[in-house]
Amino acid sequence: MITPIVKTRFCLRNILIFLYLGAFSGWSFADALDHWTAANIVSNFPNPYGVFFTGLTYGNSHYVGIGQYASAEMSFAQTSSDGMNWSKSSFSPLMNLSDVAFNDGTFVAVGGFGVANIWHSDDGNTWTGVTSDMGFSRVITGGNLFVAVGGGQTNRQIFTSPDGITWTSRTSGSPITDVHPIPDVAYGAGLFVAVDAAQHFYTSSGGLTWTRRTNSYFAGRVNFANGLFIAPVSAGSNLLSSDGISWGLATNNTAAIFKRIIYVAGYYLAISDTNLFTSVDATNWVKRNLQLPATAALMTVTAGERNAIVAGYRLSGLGTSPIAFLSDPFVELTSGRTPPVQLTLSGVISRSYRIEYITDLPSSGWLTATTFVLSNSPVFWTDNQATNLARSYRAVLLP
Repeated sequence: MITPIVKTRFCLRNILIFLYLGAFSGWSFADALDHWTAANIVSNFPNPYGVFFTGLTYGNSHYVGIGQYASAEMSFAQTSSDGMNWSKSSFSPLMNLSDVAFNDGTFVAVGGFGVANIWHSDDGNTWTGVTSDMGFSRVITGGNLFVAVGGGQTNRQIFTSPDGITWTSRTSGSPITDVHPIPDVAYGAGLFVAVDAAQHFYTSSGGLTWTRRTNSYFAGRVNFANGLFIAPVSAGSNLLSSDGISWGLATNNTAAIFKRIIYVAGYYLAISDTNLFTSVDATNWVKRNLQLPATAALMTVTAGERNAIVAGYRLSGLGTSPIAFLSDPFVELTSGRTPPVQLTLSGVISRSYRIEYITDLPSSGWLTATTFVLSNSPVFWTDNQATNLARSYRAVLLP
């Protein structure tokens, strides 16, 4: 992850280099994943019982969130270019949308039974729908394929599409006499893994042919992040697998049932109903400082190029109001306006960063100025090699 370019033009001589890690008047010292800001969500919907988010994704340089009207068979979509300021599209399908995904220029939203329950869009505002004979709870992308799962009357309960427009139903591998709804699916390590809540999981290397398998722990959720399939099964317990076939049970002290898990800025990031946790190994988890309002619940999480965002709802009066919270940038670089050139780097504590520079733009020949582990946020750095020439800087979050 790279910051936008910071350009300076000063006449500089004999400048010292330093990292300043102490207090500084006017600055707030916070890890990017400990500091979250409430987003400006559209909440004035014509429904007395309110609305709530069910799915988030990022693509084409903007966020798309979908959700449902409470106690009504209608849904909505909202979009944002920065994750902070959102606008509602005119899209209001007569069914409940449950999830949204993005791949190769196309957003896909899916939901329950209705006139149309698979929708595609190139901008998150204008949508076109198609109808299938089942309801969907989850859609993902993997191997250049959209895969949607849910429940229906037959074992053809997995749908695939190369473009989000044309869909084909696939047999899940369940016997026709023992069909269960499939609420979740993930992709990683070259394998699709879907799960039900009846102790089965379903695997496919290409998304076309599926095999049903049995594991007594599965409880209807699965994620893939940074080389691991992670299937939450109970409070403080997750199944872990590197290949999607062999699973081991890992317990922790969170006492939380995880919902969605992603990998961002060097951390596994998991949400429960009311909390957010991070981990470096998917086994030992730390609760983060996400302060939700009372009666709030999280439903979904995603990450863009510079921030993570969580969304859900809070109880409000007779119904619900949609909420979303945006993290600080994973890497942010600013500079002072007077010499000497002092750069301010904010980001995720304990992660490695590199500050790079060039003297002319455009150029691909970025040079390393310094590399260090962020032990506090922000840190201040002064360039002792700057000359009379203009310099442009950027910061890079290292793997």
